[in-house]
Amino acid sequence: IGIVGKNIAERLKTLAPDELSNIQDVWEAHALRNRIAHEPGFVPSQGDVTKALAAYKKALEDLEAL
Repeated sequence: IGIVGKNIAERLKTLAPDELSNIQDVWEAHALRNRIAHEPGFVPSQGDVTKALAAYKKALEDLEAL
């Protein structure tokens, strides 16, 4: 989608708030992803997962990638 960076965190840092209306929600979703990936035994709540997926979906819509 044309956003420069080696990983999601680097790409998020390059975005301006007017490019992504829910950038804070995406950062929170990314933090949840990191906990899942790096904390053995961490089990997110259904609510947290639903919120994270909604944040990613909205971001992809805003970026016209969906």
